[in-house]
Order: sequence, then structure tokens, then C-alpha cells
Amino acid sequence: LAGRASNLYLGQGTMHRAMLHTIACRIKLGQGDLDAATRIAAASRDLLRTARYEDQHQLPLGRLEILLALATRGPAAAVAAAQQVIDQFDMYGGSPRYAWPLVGAAADAVLAAARQAAIAHDAGLRDQAAELGDRLRTVTEKLTAFGPAQHAWKLTAAAADTHAAHLLAAFPTDRVGAAPAGRDGAAASAAPESDLGTLQRAWDEAGDAWEALSEPYAMAGVLLHAAEIALARGDRETAADRLQRAAPLAAQLGARPLSEQITVLTRRARIRLATTGAAGGHGGAGAPGPAAAFTAGDDRSTGEAKAGELSL
Repeated sequence: LAGRASNLYLGQGTMHRAMLHTIACRIKLGQGDLDAATRIAAASRDLLRTARYEDQHQLPLGRLEILLALATRGPAAAVAAAQQVIDQFDMYGGSPRYAWPLVGAAADAVLAAARQAAIAHDAGLRDQAAELGDRLRTVTEKLTAFGPAQHAWKLTAAAADTHAAHLLAAFPTDRVGAAPAGRDGAAASAAPESDLGTLQRAWDEAGDAWEALSEPYAMAGVLLHAAEIALARGDRETAADRLQRAAPLAAQLGARPLSEQITVLTRRARIRLATTGAAGGHGGAGAPGPAAAFTAGDDRSTGEAKAGELSL
């Protein structure tokens, strides 16, 4: 499907070619082909460089810039890319249909940065993640969500925000009596177990929303986060359930990076998954094809694209 999207641009207009490149790039990112994704993103960038602003073209490209930076250069680069995209584009007056996936990518960058900052004790990265998180919170408060797809993005961004805030709150203090800035700039302290329960429910609610939309790629990613939180709570049974559901989804889609993350967490937790092709929910005949699944929920409302088709 990525090849089909790349080849369909022949004889088409500039904006249409850019749109197809963006779709192909998203597929390549999901598959872990970073060289191809980088080349395709550059082509899309060149096509849109002098084009007038339109939500359906610039916002998906902005989302890709964040995801590509995260995949190729790490969380700090992704946070910087997200800040640049938010500065550059109209996140308030634009179409929520294209803004929510971009917000979701930026929230992914914040969560990845918060996780890396906690591991590396990097106060600078912590502050960058907190600053972007605050900006995204302002955006989401003003951004409406129409229909199940946009609602799923809203739930996912909210769960990522809560997850990142939990990690930032647990960050070591810089000086005696001072705690790092957290949600809304307030001093944060380590989150109690009850907060982890709230976070578990937030990820599970987002997963339910993607399952209802038959979006296996988004669902698998959310299930991975839910498993992380379950393990942090000491709930191995729930973690195993979430990982068991996520693993076959990612494998069937050929989503190598996501599959690798699931494998790492499974091994670290010493959880043994059943070797079955059944994925539950998305494993049936109604699920999108492997390539289309990477883009099916990106820029549509329910009914605007059918599973297994390119979302144009």
C-alpha cells in the first residue's frame, strides 16, 4: 500500500501528490523503514514548501515531522519539532479532524521525553517536556472533538498527558524543598497508587475507543501503555492481558517497532504470552489491511473512510 500511495502521484496535482507522500510516509514509519520514511517526508516537504496553507495538507505533514523526529533522533528532537509545528500552524482555528492526530503525536513526544528524562535524570529534557505538555493542554482545552475518531484521539492525548505528568512528578528535585514543575506549572510530588489506577482507566478507555473504531495499530499502542501502568501497579494479570491482545495486532500489521517494544516489556516483566493468531476485537475479518491500518484513523471521521482503504 505504501508503494501504491507513492506511485499514485503520477499525473496528479502537487497537493494530491503531497497527500499521498504523507500517507506513504506514515505507513513506512509504522513498519520501521526509517530510510524510506525520511525520503518520502522530504518529498512531501518539498511539494508543500511554497503551497498555501490548508489544514488537510500541512497538519498531517506537521504530525509526520514529530513522529519522524521521534523515530530517528529521539524524544528531545521530537519535542523541538512539536514546538516548531505548534508555532507555525493554526491549532485553534483549524479543523479538529487534522489537528487531533497532530496533538496525539505531540503528546507521544512529551511522554517519550518524560520517560527518557526520568531514566537519564535529565532536568533540561524534563523542563522541555513539561513546557510542551502545558502548551498541548491549552490546545486541547480549546479544540473540539466531533465524532468517535476525534474522541478517540482526545482520550489518547489525555492519557498520554496524564502518564507524562506522573513521570515528571516523580522526577528528583533540583534543590532542597523544590519540586519540578508539573501539570499546570504546579509543584508536583510522586503520584500515589490511586493515581496509577486513574491512569490505567484512562489508557483502557482510549483502547476501548480505538477498538470500537476497528483501529488495530492505535489500539495496540494504547494497550502497550496500559500494560506498563498495570506492571507499575503490580498487576501482572492485567499487564499480561493487555500485552496478549497487543502482540498479535502489531505482528499482523507488520509494525516492527511496536512489536519490538511489546517484546521488550514482555521479557522484562517475564510474562509468557500464548502463541496464537487470535487478537480479539481487531483480529477478525473486519480489520483493516496491514498498511491501511497505519493511517485509517489519522484524518477521518467515522464513515469518511472504509477499513482497508487509503484515507485521503
